[in-house]
Order: sequence, then structure tokens, then C-alpha cells
Amino acid sequence: MLDVIRKLTSGKFKVQTYYAILDLLVNELRKSRAAYSDVYQKLEVFLQSADMSSTEIVDCTRRLIDC
Repeated sequence: MLDVIRKLTSGKFKVQTYYAILDLLVNELRKSRAAYSDVYQKLEVFLQSADMSSTEIVDCTRRLIDC
């Protein structure tokens, strides 16, 4: 009986720990994604300037200056 209780509590601990770690990891990945998205929006003028109109280039340049 004691072995069964140990297995159940051990499994519960593992699951709770696993979900807590995954939750933290997901939150940190979301923060990183938001940061990289912001950087991309500011620097996209350098990556896509050949396909952009003059007004789009000016808008992207203004965003870059404003940072």
C-alpha cells in the first residue's frame, strides 16, 4: 500500500513540475517572439526594400528612427 502511495505522489509531483516548467518555457518563448517581432518590424526595410513602395520605405524608415 505504501508503494502505491509513493508511486501516485511521485507521479503527481512529476506532472505538476513538468507542467510548471512547460508553462514557464512557453511564457519566455512568447516574450522572445514579441521582442524579435518588434526588431523585425523596425528592420524590415533592409530585408524587403526592393519589393516595397516609396511610402512603405518611408514608413519603415520612420519606425526605425523612432526607436
